[in-house]
Amino acid sequence: MIYALLIATCLPTVAAADITDATDVRSVSRGVIAAPNNPAAASLVNGSEFSLRHSQASSADENRQWGLYGVFPIGPLSLQLGYEWLHTDLINRRGTIGIGFNTDQSFAIGLNYNYLMHAGESANVFNAAIITAPVSWLSLSFGLEQLNEPQIAHKRLASATWMGLGIRPIKGTPWLTLGAEAYIQLVSDQRIFTTPRLLADFTPTDGVHAQLAYQPDKHEVWLGIGVELANSAVMFRAGRQVEHYGNNIQTTGMLTWRSNPSPNLLPTSHSNVIVQLSGDLKPKAKLFEDEPLISDIILQLYQLAYNDAVIQVTLEIGTLDIKTADVEEIRNAIFALRAAGKYVVAELAFGDEKEYLIAAAADKIRFDPAASLTLNGYSVTLLYFANALDKIGIRFNAVAIGRYKTGPDSLTRAESQQVEKEIIDRILSQLYHQFIASLVNDRHLDFTTIQNIIQQGTITAEQALQFKLVDELSQPTDPSMLPQVRNNGTLLADSLKAAQHLAQHWGQAPVILIIPIVGNITANGIASLFPGDSANAQNIIQQLESARLDSTVKAVVLRIDSPGGEVFAAELIWRAVRLLADTKPVIVSMGSVAASGGYYIATPAHAIIANASTITGSIGIYMIKPDLSGLLALSGINAETRKIGPQADTDSIYKPMADAERASLKTLLAKEYETFIGRVAAGRKLPINQVKKIAEGNVYTGEHALQLGLVDAIGNLSHAVVEACLRAGIDPMSDIEVRIATQNNSFWQLVLAFDKVLKVVPNPFAAILNKLNNISEAPIARMPFEVLVTP
Repeated sequence: MIYALLIATCLPTVAAADITDATDVRSVSRGVIAAPNNPAAASLVNGSEFSLRHSQASSADENRQWGLYGVFPIGPLSLQLGYEWLHTDLINRRGTIGIGFNTDQSFAIGLNYNYLMHAGESANVFNAAIITAPVSWLSLSFGLEQLNEPQIAHKRLASATWMGLGIRPIKGTPWLTLGAEAYIQLVSDQRIFTTPRLLADFTPTDGVHAQLAYQPDKHEVWLGIGVELANSAVMFRAGRQVEHYGNNIQTTGMLTWRSNPSPNLLPTSHSNVIVQLSGDLKPKAKLFEDEPLISDIILQLYQLAYNDAVIQVTLEIGTLDIKTADVEEIRNAIFALRAAGKYVVAELAFGDEKEYLIAAAADKIRFDPAASLTLNGYSVTLLYFANALDKIGIRFNAVAIGRYKTGPDSLTRAESQQVEKEIIDRILSQLYHQFIASLVNDRHLDFTTIQNIIQQGTITAEQALQFKLVDELSQPTDPSMLPQVRNNGTLLADSLKAAQHLAQHWGQAPVILIIPIVGNITANGIASLFPGDSANAQNIIQQLESARLDSTVKAVVLRIDSPGGEVFAAELIWRAVRLLADTKPVIVSMGSVAASGGYYIATPAHAIIANASTITGSIGIYMIKPDLSGLLALSGINAETRKIGPQADTDSIYKPMADAERASLKTLLAKEYETFIGRVAAGRKLPINQVKKIAEGNVYTGEHALQLGLVDAIGNLSHAVVEACLRAGIDPMSDIEVRIATQNNSFWQLVLAFDKVLKVVPNPFAAILNKLNNISEAPIARMPFEVLVTP
């Protein structure tokens, strides 16, 4: 059924006929089809809609009626216009203008004004209505008509109240809709029920509606049939009194047009959808919002996989600023597209392992002949600053728990330890073998050919074609030939927008909320001293608490891409996750890294899903303390400390760490470490001794972590969403809303943030010292090194 927005009201008055019929049950109809009798339901549209309605009784030409309606949404508001000829002699006419407001498909209000004309007289009429769908199977509506009780033709139009009920008993789907309506009007100071209606609407397939309605007070039975094609719809309905079997048959017909299609017999085809992959793949930030922390491209690609209108997907691959786990996720999404019967073409220009591995997952690779391809393996570069810091008189003292917890080494050592070399070599080896396996499986290359390609490093387009790394060149190499133009297709955003308009449901769809936790975890909101983004625990806890209290959120996916951070901040987030997991399903999706504190906060979840190349584990803890005494000596600065209490200056950054202080810190960290171990054992349901064996700060890939029981499955963000749906008892293929949590910034928040920046600028040296003091005050659960894998 076509849903649109217009507030041309029902006017069951003593002075004018009504253009509605028994099938117009309020709370069931939405959009322009609800225009004649429900100003609130008329506002529930996804775009502009227009409708032409005609009604007549076969026994009386004077009962022929016409109505023209239009709806124009502007954000959450909508302008509604209508004009009706209630008799062929044009004696009765009615003009309507109204406004509607809706927050989403679950609630709307509407107000309108009617200008009624009858035999040269006129009257002003005001109407109001609300509609709500608290759940997907129930719709309730309430309205007031002729609020001002105007007079026309020497008769008062009494005020009236109506109530509507709609039910979708088959799991909230539109296959079967049942409706009922009651109309109460004050007549001779007595409130009486008039024009009650009952309706059954059956939708055997998208775009086809069969209706059966009954109006008890008139003893009328109505049958209706409607068909929708693309942006247009036709509805024909006929009714007659069951007590009489003459020729008195009433009919109603409607033609409707929508700017955005709803489910129909001829769905809009996007046979070729163009997906542009470049940069960090994150969407642009909205006004007064922070930059998005994660990309939703994986979810969008899976949406294409389930869209029957999509035949081909063309990937336009540019230079990518993503990590190896992100590449793995995109590859899995491409395989899902192909498994769903989509033909995937990769348009590649330049690139290294990241770009090529994505292209290799496609059915066909087209390569620009003016470009080159670099496939030379993987490397990690670690920087150690101890010698450089010594030259300027700065040292860092560290206390670490765990044999593999080498986090402080970049500041305390001049070179790597052997255990760190073992970890890095193990990760690089896995990445390298995954790359080799991809070329063998995707491109059917033999090992000798692959070795030859890697030894050459950078190859030309012609060599790539010769090695069968690509299938064809995207442009002619003959200068006498014209360059090829880009294939015609629909951009991904336009395709998803069109598909969204095809959704047809009541109320707020069940929400699966994704909460990103990206960067170094901090407790006080101050940017971390470590490189990369900062994940403010206060903001994350607020999002977790809001999700716990929000009844529309049925499950939560934590998207963790964090090397860890402050232990106390991780503990605060752990508590919030634990509380949330006690009320609704919580699934963790690990990105490129979810280690140390990043793993700590994942442990209360019902399931942890990681990519094969995710870096995780690093169950350990350490503290570092700057020592600026050497810098002060070189600078000729004398630092004098006066104290009361023998330990009052133990946290001073202007003196070396004493043995007693180191022992005290080790005792403190040992307790924090035991807590960490306990969190893992309880969350993963593993024996304490087993956790201790795989802890010690050791780092694992997702594949290895699965074998150790630290994660539950290998998969990407989309798999985590599906798992969240299943654990919440929701069909993943049903109409759900996947929402990524964002932090909205008000105008005053932005002003305050700017004010803080101004206060820091005048004294940057003081700010640096403040950070050094902060970092020495908190235990840290963080990855031992930055995973900067360079292809």
